[in-house]
Amino acid sequence: MRKPIDKIEFNKTFQRIVKKYTEIHKCIPIKWQNDSVNLEIKDICYIEGYNRHLVFHLYNGESYEVVGKLDEMYNFLKVHGFVKSHQGFVVNMLHIKDFGESEIRMKNGVVVLMSVRKRLKTKEAYSDYINRRF
Repeated sequence: MRKPIDKIEFNKTFQRIVKKYTEIHKCIPIKWQNDSVNLEIKDICYIEGYNRHLVFHLYNGESYEVVGKLDEMYNFLKVHGFVKSHQGFVVNMLHIKDFGESEIRMKNGVVVLMSVRKRLKTKEAYSDYINRRF
């Protein structure tokens, strides 16, 4: 910012910074082992869904299992850069390293399945995501 500081310009800049910070550190509250845990969306590497259960796999290797539906969670998270790569997996595109024939390799070394039917849409979504970020 330039000096002398213009109050209107300062307020606009400050609001933009707060909005960006809030967006980056947005959390999902989950119930885990009779407790409530707030997971930062940016820390979620991928979510695995099976039999109405969701397993949140974090980038650091931790995981949390809760009751829920994968499609509902995907509908909530797709605006935050997530893609459904398989019937049972939703992936945070922030953590994708590269793609194999039927898998996604994450930056932390984990491999997540990608179905043949969803391969093209997953790669297109990732390409759009990268282009929006830069």
